[in-house]
Amino acid sequence: MKKLNAELGKMSLVLVPMVLQPFLNFCFLLLVARQLPMEKYGGLALSLVLLSLIVGFADLGLRDYLLSKSAARRGLAKGENLLFPSTLGFICLASLSLGYTQYLGDVDIALPLLAFALPEAFALGVCSVACSFIIRWATAWCGSRASTRCTNLLLSRSSSASSG
Repeated sequence: MKKLNAELGKMSLVLVPMVLQPFLNFCFLLLVARQLPMEKYGGLALSLVLLSLIVGFADLGLRDYLLSKSAARRGLAKGENLLFPSTLGFICLASLSLGYTQYLGDVDIALPLLAFALPEAFALGVCSVACSFIIRWATAWCGSRASTRCTNLLLSRSSSASSG
C-alpha cells in the first residue's frame, strides 16, 4: 500500500504541471479577452496560434528520426544533423508567418507580437530540441563501454602523470 501511495504521489507531481499550465493559459486569455477590444484580442490569438505552429513544426520531425535506431546505424544521430535543418525550418515557417500577418494588414497587433516573440520561439523550438538531443546522445554515449574505457584510460593517465 505504501508503494502505491508513493507511485500516486510521483504521478501527481507530473500531473499538476501538465494540468496547471493549460489552465493558467486559459485564465490569462479570459482576462485579456475582457480587457482588450475584439480586434486586438484577435491579433493576440492569431500570433499565439502562429507561434505554436512555428514551435511545433520547426524541427520538421527530425528529432524523432535521429533518435531512432536506423539513424544511429547510418551514423546520422548527431546534433548538427538536427540543428541546421531545424534552424532552416524555423526561418521558413517564421517568414511565412510574418508574411501572412503582414498580408492581413488589418490586425495591427499580430505582427509586432509575432516579431517580438520569435526569439523565444527559436529558443523553444530549435535550441532546446537540439540541446536535449545532444544531451540524450551524450548520455547514451557515456553509458557505453567505449566511453568507460576512455574514462578509465584518462583516469590512469592522470594518476600516472600526478605520481610521476
